[in-house]
Amino acid sequence: MSRVHLLLRPQHLRLRSGAWHREHDRCRCSPVQLVTSHVVVISDTHMPRPGRELARAVLEELNRADLVLHLGDFTRLEVAERLERYAPLVGIHGNNDDPDVRRKYPARQQLELEGRLIVMIHGDVGARTATQAARAQTSGDVVLFGHSHQAHLEWQEDRLFLNPGSPTDKRWSPHRSFALLDVGETIDATLVPLD
Repeated sequence: MSRVHLLLRPQHLRLRSGAWHREHDRCRCSPVQLVTSHVVVISDTHMPRPGRELARAVLEELNRADLVLHLGDFTRLEVAERLERYAPLVGIHGNNDDPDVRRKYPARQQLELEGRLIVMIHGDVGARTATQAARAQTSGDVVLFGHSHQAHLEWQEDRLFLNPGSPTDKRWSPHRSFALLDVGETIDATLVPLD
C-alpha cells in the first residue's frame, strides 16, 4: 500500500490507496483524512463542449474547497486536470468518459473522510436508475452518485444518498446543480441550484 502526501491550502491531506478487482467491479479504496472538510461534489460535466463552462458559483466554491469529488463523465482528461488546480481531486469514470479518463480513474471509489466512509459510483451499471444503483450499495455513510443529471438528496436512517446533478447540463432536471459536503462530527449536505 502506497502513501501519498498532498499539501492543501493550508491543511494537509493524507491519501493511502490500494486496489482490488472483483469480476466487473473495479475499486480503489482510498482512506482520506482532512483537517477541514469542505468538499465540492460534481458530476456529469461533459466538457469540453461548446457553451459548457462551470458557472461562477461553482468556481467560487472550488476556490474554497479542501477536496473535490467528481462522480464521472468528465468526458476528457483535461477537465480533471483543470479541477486539480483548485484542490485535490478524487474521481471515478462514467459511461461517457474517454479512454484516458478510464485509465486514470476507477469505476467505483471508496474514501474515508473524517471517519466517515464515502462510496462513489457513477450509477450507470446494474440498475434501472442511478438512484437504485446507489441504494444497492451495502456500505457507506455517504453514497455519492451521478449519471442521471438529476439532483437528489435523501437521508435513509443515518445514510446519505446524494446526486449533485450536473453543473453544465440540466437535461431532464429543472436546473443545473452541484453539491457541497461539510464532513466532521456531523455531515452537512447542500444541493446548489445554478439556474
